[in-house]
Amino acid sequence: MIAMIDAARVAASVAPAGSPLHLLPLLAHLKSFQRNAASSFNDQVLFADREWSTAQARGEIDDAYQNWFAAPARDPDEVLLPDLHLLAHALWKASMFAEAAEVLTEIGPWAYPVPWSAHGDGATFFKRARDRCLGQPRAG
Repeated sequence: MIAMIDAARVAASVAPAGSPLHLLPLLAHLKSFQRNAASSFNDQVLFADREWSTAQARGEIDDAYQNWFAAPARDPDEVLLPDLHLLAHALWKASMFAEAAEVLTEIGPWAYPVPWSAHGDGATFFKRARDRCLGQPRAG
């Protein structure tokens, strides 16, 4: 699992601005979470908090947001819905609610099962994230 995360980090570090390759570390974290949290609900809660809250994970989540989603080079017409969901999920789990709200606004009300289903019913967790993030007051 560590080798997968390291390979994802290397690929993201050389990806051009606007490339969805910046999301690879988030996918690696999701896979790590799914593997580690498979044993029980209590483990899911514990691993979810730890997987998305480390300084390194938060840095990778912010990098994906800045270098892909917020990059002027990103073409919104060529964005895949699963990529948006992956980023929104990571931002939500990292308590980066304002950034998650921007991604969730672009997604609209359409739930995609992955990655939300990693926590249980995908539609339920997507709705929880939308309610939490879109209910946040905007800074500024």
